[in-house]
Amino acid sequence: MDPYPDTFSVVELEPNYKAVSLGRQFVTTDAADELARHGRLLSVPASPEVIGFGRWLMGAMVRQVAGGAAGPGEDRCPLPT
Repeated sequence: MDPYPDTFSVVELEPNYKAVSLGRQFVTTDAADELARHGRLLSVPASPEVIGFGRWLMGAMVRQVAGGAAGPGEDRCPLPT
């Protein structure tokens, strides 16, 4: 029985060298959001939920692509649905 019947899983296979690229993307998206918050980028700042999801997802991807194991709670997004 699925403990989370209203959810789905995403599996993404990436080569190991992508860990560095994913880490850069994480920094870049944070920088872009900061610029948007200060009105210096023609974009709407991300909501706290979007920021939380991005950090959860990118953190898990960077760690696992680099060879680390899934961390506690990485089997399910920590944000409410």
